[in-house]
Amino acid sequence: MKASVLDLRRKMKSIISAIDRKEKVILTHRGTEKGVIYPVNLEPEGEYNLFEDPAFGMWAKHKKSVSRTVKDLRKPRHAV
Repeated sequence: MKASVLDLRRKMKSIISAIDRKEKVILTHRGTEKGVIYPVNLEPEGEYNLFEDPAFGMWAKHKKSVSRTVKDLRKPRHAV
């Protein structure tokens, strides 16, 4: 089943019914597929290996602490 973001608000009952029938729901926004909702007991197609994801471990070589990194990210760009 395909459902738009607007359908999530207006037709939630039919989306929940599709999930109850073990259907996956493909979410679209302005005609572009953005995500998939799977029923709890249904595994996604194919196996996904988290360790092969490019985002996994992207901060492994980072030397600063997490709190210092967050503080640096939240500071203003320009000194006033």
